[in-house]
Amino acid sequence: GSLGASGSFRQGRAAEGGRCEARRAERSARGGVRAREEAAAYGEALAGRRLEAGQRSGRAAAWDEVHERNAARLLALCIANGGVYVKLGQHAAQLDYLLPPQYTRTLHQLFEHNRASSYEDVSRVIEE
Repeated sequence: GSLGASGSFRQGRAAEGGRCEARRAERSARGGVRAREEAAAYGEALAGRRLEAGQRSGRAAAWDEVHERNAARLLALCIANGGVYVKLGQHAAQLDYLLPPQYTRTLHQLFEHNRASSYEDVSRVIEE
């Protein structure tokens, strides 16, 4: 009988240990989420300060010109190469949360001005 009681005691301690581990894991996960949220808030604040400083110093205007020029170059590249380059440019045009507006505005033209492929070209690609 005493072995059975001792075994039950060990099982109870093991179950309690499992619950403690679960609570520790939950606290750790909450801490990780909190740390990620704090890091994101810090990054947003830092980006805001950099934008303000760039506008005050005139660097923002210089970057606007660089972005305009390179967006036009990228558009020309996509049109010249066609096919998958047009598709990649269309995708980039939708990344307004990531790319400067000069790129998304310029590349948006790829949705309207696509070269049509001939039926023969499409058939050849499908047959290959």
